[in-house]
Amino acid sequence: MLRVTFTSVIWILSVILIVDSYLNYGWVNKSNQDNDDSKLFNLNFRMFHNQWMQTIDYYNQQGFYVILNDQKEKYSGVKTSKIGGSTSYIFNKNFSFRAIGNQNEWQTKSAGSFLPRLYYYYTKYSLKDSTFNDNAYSFDIAIAPSYYYNFVLKKHVLFSLGGSVGMGVNHSS
Repeated sequence: MLRVTFTSVIWILSVILIVDSYLNYGWVNKSNQDNDDSKLFNLNFRMFHNQWMQTIDYYNQQGFYVILNDQKEKYSGVKTSKIGGSTSYIFNKNFSFRAIGNQNEWQTKSAGSFLPRLYYYYTKYSLKDSTFNDNAYSFDIAIAPSYYYNFVLKKHVLFSLGGSVGMGVNHSS
């Protein structure tokens, strides 16, 4: 049995999130102590303008391991750097994505909205070990129509549901 795991995604120790009415951003910088030399750095920005929502992401991961027949093999020289984001349009002016995404706005009446999203990411893979040294690149673009609904159960109690189905293309070298 072959099991491949990116160890840096498993544990996140510290997250800083700064939120205001138009922009939120956060970062994560974590060494994964239980998985040898794994590291993760994640930076995320989300901005709103009227009914437009723009998200920009940056991920930098280092450390990878493979478990094969209960043997753990580490690859600390494997790195990925990914930059990209998404652009969305919120059709219903009475729906607050900020109420669920940023939690800095109150949704006072139940409402839902159709949210088409365009995703785009560029990823660089650096594969360095004692036996090989190679880089690979990937570009992804996808469209994902989404629908979200905020249920206001009572004052200051919000339950939110959403779903998305997407389709995209990938170009790799």
